Amino acid sequence: MKKLFPLTFAHFTVDLACFTALFGALSPAVTDKTALSALFLTYNLIAFGLQCLLGALLDVKKLPRVTFAALGAGVTALGLTVAAVGRAVSAGALLPVLGMIAAALGNAAFHVGAGSFVLTACRGKMAPSGVFNSAGALGVGLGTLLGTGRPALAFPLSLTAVLLALAALLIPPVRKVADKPHCRELSGLVRPLPVERAAALLGAAVAFHAFAAAIAPEAPGLTGALTLACPVMIFLGKLSGGAIADRIGAKAALLVSLPLSAALFALCGVFPALALPAILLMNISVPVVQCVLAGALPETPGFAFGLSKLALVTGTAFAYFVPVSAAARPYETAALTALSLLAAAAVRSDPAKLQKEVNKHGQHTAP
Repeated sequence: MKKLFPLTFAHFTVDLACFTALFGALSPAVTDKTALSALFLTYNLIAFGLQCLLGALLDVKKLPRVTFAALGAGVTALGLTVAAVGRAVSAGALLPVLGMIAAALGNAAFHVGAGSFVLTACRGKMAPSGVFNSAGALGVGLGTLLGTGRPALAFPLSLTAVLLALAALLIPPVRKVADKPHCRELSGLVRPLPVERAAALLGAAVAFHAFAAAIAPEAPGLTGALTLACPVMIFLGKLSGGAIADRIGAKAALLVSLPLSAALFALCGVFPALALPAILLMNISVPVVQCVLAGALPETPGFAFGLSKLALVTGTAFAYFVPVSAAARPYETAALTALSLLAAAAVRSDPAKLQKEVNKHGQHTAP
């Protein structure tokens, strides 16, 4: 899959650019904490909430997914530039807010184009989805760190990186990949479920995960460059998740990682450092559930990818409105992680229907 690494690098740069704009320009320009929180929520709603609609557009109109991703990266670069100019001229919050909106729109277009392309080209494996998903965490972490502490370095670095990624995406592929997903479904299947119910359960699993991730306790004493420890754990979890699922099966990967994650989160009240391995284990599920959802909706990979992001922003939004005390965070995160497991594990598929899809498309890998 020749476009995997350019897309993965572009994922890193797009998230780097977005969080450089958020923390390097928007945060300094908006001093009211309530207004800033509302703007961050707006960013999430645009960047993640729109992906479902954009993914459906890609599927219906048969638009080229990598080209759409490149367009998104270009819009993100434009948003970063507007935000950087706003910070440089210190002309209030207007330009940083406009830059944030443009970056969020570019983020949405890039993610759904690139993410659904990876799903269509994964050849029955979940590892490529894990590789692609993992890079964003590093971009978020580095963009936050540099945007907060060293914006003079962050803005030119982020803009250069995203423009390099854009150039790499625009290089024509050696061959065209068939626009159909090749995603495994959960193994150990017993009873059939309608696609709508399966998608709803998988969406609930993502939403519970997102809420848990938003309120997850952090290991204490992490300052400066050490604040990257959490993004690194997210990176490692997502990176390994797809490969683990390919080796032991999707359901086994969830049944091993999520209960351990929930147990470690529950112990964070006594041993706070356990938050780091708990976060790693929790993120193993991300590419797995995403691929399974694409397997449930094989004809619409863009919509499937966007649906997972809509569920993600729904779960994240709860963190803005549901107060959680510091003492309760370990236990509530553990409970939400367990709920995510239960929702994903409740999915069953019809083996006969799966075999019919195999015969029809020759694209699924039997569990």
